[in-house]
Amino acid sequence: MIYGSDLYVDYAGSNVTPPSHGAYIVRAVNSTTGGISFTIAPWTLVNGDAVLTNPSAFDTWLQGLPSGFDTLQIEDSFMQVRTVNGVSTLAMEFFHGTTSLGVVQETWTVVSGFGAINQPPC
Repeated sequence: MIYGSDLYVDYAGSNVTPPSHGAYIVRAVNSTTGGISFTIAPWTLVNGDAVLTNPSAFDTWLQGLPSGFDTLQIEDSFMQVRTVNGVSTLAMEFFHGTTSLGVVQETWTVVSGFGAINQPPC
């Protein structure tokens, strides 16, 4: 069972400062029918990890889904970060409890105040 209080993102591999808050876009997918349900789940940065601001609201949404939804897709919405001169790295590792769900890492170079993103944003 998935609980909102167990979902978080660790930014430990980053050399940029993530914002103090943001929102996840969470999609539940029924892979048989193609049905999709989604929610916006706000998060707050706590000790370097992005945790759900209201995990019980997320749990209520998840428990209210009809049967057959078998996949969750989680992405972070657009965010602005404080960069460093040279190569900047934003590393995000998504967790459910102690289980890693995946890692996304983006790098870009900042020269004289201008940044060039080497990969599409997260």
